[in-house]
Amino acid sequence: MDRPGGVPGGVPGGGQRRPRLGVFGDVVLDIVVLHREDAAPDSDSRAAITPTAGGSAANVAVWAARSGLEVAFFGQAGDDLVGRQLRADLAAEGVAVDRPAGNLHLAASAPTGIIIVNVHGSSRTMVTDRGANLSPPPDLIPDEALAACAWLHLTAYSFFEPGPREVARRAVTACRRLGVPFSADPSSYRLLREYGPERFLADVDGAAVLFPNRDEARELTGRDDPAEGAAELARRFPVVAVKLGPDGCLVAARGALRAVPAVRPDGLAIDPTGAGDAFAAGFLAGLLGVGLSGAGEAADTQAAASGAADPQAAAQAAVRLAARAVRVIGGRGRG
Repeated sequence: MDRPGGVPGGVPGGGQRRPRLGVFGDVVLDIVVLHREDAAPDSDSRAAITPTAGGSAANVAVWAARSGLEVAFFGQAGDDLVGRQLRADLAAEGVAVDRPAGNLHLAASAPTGIIIVNVHGSSRTMVTDRGANLSPPPDLIPDEALAACAWLHLTAYSFFEPGPREVARRAVTACRRLGVPFSADPSSYRLLREYGPERFLADVDGAAVLFPNRDEARELTGRDDPAEGAAELARRFPVVAVKLGPDGCLVAARGALRAVPAVRPDGLAIDPTGAGDAFAAGFLAGLLGVGLSGAGEAADTQAAASGAADPQAAAQAAVRLAARAVRVIGGRGRG
């Protein structure tokens, strides 16, 4: 399937320049509340409120497309005004949402998901109604579409509830069978704790890259020191990138642990929402041989999956993209 502008999709070895990244997971409407003052019980507090396209997986898809990757998105929104707009927004970013390349299904039986994102300075809390994300059709990701991908990325949100879990587990099983490398983001330390860290680690066994943040690495390993957590997780996954927010990240790969400093945003940091999603997108673009400019030949995805690609260079691309993300409101801002 061609991207807008006539750029063809494809996989390495097919004579085409850009590998296709498949992404499965949530797409939602974010209502971002930038608090200007502390809440006053039973009274008013001032804030800037912005509705914007969101969903962790959809954010990864958009940032990856902006980085130069071909991207196919798999997920479900409601067949309502918001869902149709979110679908159109992804397509406008060059993300494939139609079969056969991708599949953003619109469900008549469930509303589009909505998240209230409360931002207080550099911290945020989220109130979530995942809506149609909780009931995707089991055959959402056909083997043919997955086989056309050079890589698949999933978030843990897809494992935490029964409906998307079935799709995610099928996708992981198909990746193992088809030899498609995949990556996973643990997503939420609280939900991870409720679901069970070992259960999640078993779900994503065989992942080429794991993207926990500091709290998620602690939840998965019981280690307070993120370096120790990264090293422990690296015994199970070829590449582990622990996100440390303004402190950059730690990358464990090939028996080595390296720190990569954050990049100072070019301007005022406005909203941390989606910075981790941009980080994952930038990292995968770096592993797959595509820089922020969109230039470069497709990398050997088997080398990337085994850790033979340069994970430190990928992490540097990741922190650069994350620095761009904090300068916009919401998980991805506008093009």
